[in-house]
Amino acid sequence: MITTFPLGSYHGRIENMAAYVRCGKQVFRSINNRPANPRTVAQMRQRTKLSNILSVYRILSSFVRESYQTRPPSLTAYNVFIKNNLKATEVFLDKGEALAKVCVVAEFNISEGTLPTIETTVSGDRLVTSLQLPAGFSIDETTTLGEVSSCLVGCNASLRYGDKLSILYLMQVRPQREINFYMPHAELKLLQQNRFSVAAEQ
Repeated sequence: MITTFPLGSYHGRIENMAAYVRCGKQVFRSINNRPANPRTVAQMRQRTKLSNILSVYRILSSFVRESYQTRPPSLTAYNVFIKNNLKATEVFLDKGEALAKVCVVAEFNISEGTLPTIETTVSGDRLVTSLQLPAGFSIDETTTLGEVSSCLVGCNASLRYGDKLSILYLMQVRPQREINFYMPHAELKLLQQNRFSVAAEQ
């Protein structure tokens, strides 16, 4: 319904009506507060996926808030995380698992931006990245941050001095106690040596 408004344009909601301006004209649209069928197969399937995604967000929220460089101003990092991972993950929880806040580790989208992707793979008990280091270079307890930084910048064209790299991963765990029926949860692993600024040696 398009009409005029006596006090100029109006934006907002009045009971079951939403008001906004389109092409210079005041528009009022009715809102259906009771969808015909809120339990369609597609909706129920999405809800069973949502619980696990929310559990992961609770763990990663402090990092995700700043990791979506290209998100529109109208969306929060939370909105983007949920939207991207509803498409990307295929983990479904039942009602009991959702109430227990079960968290199943899978592949999740946790960032978007203009920087090239750093690929990660698992090799045995090691996490291997696509970042390059000089042949023969090894890191031990005597290696300085500046030495690692210089090698990374020298061997990886996408890195610049002042960049910050964070390597974080989720580990699947089961609580060793009689709670939640030993349902799976996840722990965030972020060791100090995995997070550093790419800075020149002082």
